[in-house]
Amino acid sequence: MPNGFSLVGIFPSVVSSGSTASFQVQLDASEEGNVTGTLSFTTNDPDQNTYGLTLSGTVINNPEINLTGNGKSIASGSNAAQVDNHTHFGAVEASGTSVVRTFFIENTGDGILKLTGNPVIQITGADAADFSLTTQPASELNKGSQTAFQITFTPTSAGVKQAQVVIANNDADEGNYTFMIEGEVLTPTALPEQLSMGSVQTFPNPTSERLFVKLNQVVAKTIQVQLINNQGKVVKQQTMASSKSKALEIAINDLKPGVYTLILQVGEQRMARKIVKY
Repeated sequence: MPNGFSLVGIFPSVVSSGSTASFQVQLDASEEGNVTGTLSFTTNDPDQNTYGLTLSGTVINNPEINLTGNGKSIASGSNAAQVDNHTHFGAVEASGTSVVRTFFIENTGDGILKLTGNPVIQITGADAADFSLTTQPASELNKGSQTAFQITFTPTSAGVKQAQVVIANNDADEGNYTFMIEGEVLTPTALPEQLSMGSVQTFPNPTSERLFVKLNQVVAKTIQVQLINNQGKVVKQQTMASSKSKALEIAINDLKPGVYTLILQVGEQRMARKIVKY
């Protein structure tokens, strides 16, 4: 059997006088292009002891790459990180804290999808050093399959950090699949004046269901809590009893994914912190 072809089933060994027998051959070459070869078999026919049959076919490779994060599609060429598909890594409270995001590459087309970059996943841009590829994907994907990779955000200084992910591949119209990733490092915020010896911790951030607030110093019996969306609307407001030994719990599972401002008010003093809900 020539390369690029294979026998389906069993090749007949005996054909009775006046009868016929059949066999099937399939084209299963993986490389794109024209494939030819000669199938030969021997018989007891005195005139055609060896019978040769020319096989030919054309392999058209038409893979289609798609990326997802958190179960949501990530469009190629997107230039703004989003919370819902995890391209936004959220806000961390101190440099050195890591956030890991898992992404999936899918082959939704026909043929083999090949990731051709070196390295396979490239992270570029001014803040590329704050992001690292910590789990590698497979370099080839059959039709209907997927592979995962992970990027870890480990910033070393405060501020908004942005980078671009580039995935070179053999998709005919998305040969360079690119998207932006972003994360932010918040400078720890001390409570003002009369609370200057204490500080507030908010965790986890980003979060999906609950947010915890921990006061390292208690100077009032109650705390007024507000969450404000990016349109400036107060979407949650409550009064909570303060505690030094116990973290205060705020349920946010009813909020839409996005970036919110948390306002804490103790007496006449206020502080703000950015919170990412996914």
